[in-house]
Amino acid sequence: MSISSGRLPQVPGVREITLNDIQLGEKIAQGGFSVIHKGLLNGTPVAIKKIFDPRLTDELLQEIQNEIVMQSILRHPNIAILMGVIPKIPDIYIVFEHVSKGSLFDLLHMKKKEEIAMKTRLKIALDTAVVFEYMHALGIVHRDIKSHNVLIDDNMTVKVCDFGLATFNVSFLFFDKDIG
Repeated sequence: MSISSGRLPQVPGVREITLNDIQLGEKIAQGGFSVIHKGLLNGTPVAIKKIFDPRLTDELLQEIQNEIVMQSILRHPNIAILMGVIPKIPDIYIVFEHVSKGSLFDLLHMKKKEEIAMKTRLKIALDTAVVFEYMHALGIVHRDIKSHNVLIDDNMTVKVCDFGLATFNVSFLFFDKDIG
């Protein structure tokens, strides 16, 4: 994959969309090479990740492609749903379900301090742990676990996101755990 190809490779099972399908709304977050907007995909509320890095490298394209591939593989109620992709380089968009309360980081540090009940705290911790247990059972390591990548919806349900650094743990897949 290279910048000169003009687009990311197609990923089986991932819906390719166009700019006509989405409406960008307010900015809700920003990462190292992307900005996240609230938006609509054919009328459905979504989060839209727009890649903005003017120094788009083959390595960054690989990370973006990796995120799309991992999202196409992972199916779990506590993983943010990938809704579609605009794979045109340099104007790449990745569209996810919108998770209403934002990140766990925002909930803990940025929003007005509302007390989170111990039962809810434990649910968030357990939901998050269950996602990583699921991924590890598939031999996938997230490699970017942080409160910014744990989203919370109106029901205080966890949705893990950002799989750009995720990788298959080759030793886990090929070696018997019982071998000393």
